[in-house]
Amino acid sequence: MKAKLCNVIEAITADGAADEQLALATMAGNTDGQDAIFPNIRLQCRDLCHAVRRVGQRPSFADPFLKETLALFLDGPAKMIQHSVLFKD
Repeated sequence: MKAKLCNVIEAITADGAADEQLALATMAGNTDGQDAIFPNIRLQCRDLCHAVRRVGQRPSFADPFLKETLALFLDGPAKMIQHSVLFKD
């Protein structure tokens, strides 16, 4: 039953995160030395909405540069956010 199910799956979709995309590639047999779990994959989709939502919700976890920039504006010596007209009151 498992082998039959794995052989009939032709499309897979996952979040846009790098680890999930690597998992898709591994399951499809697109990585070096890996046997495909789903050998008949024809379409691999990336769900960009989830990736964009993740960056929007937690930008400091998305990229080290963003983390440093956020720290500069919120916690750094300049605390530039306290001078912003957008965030007053």
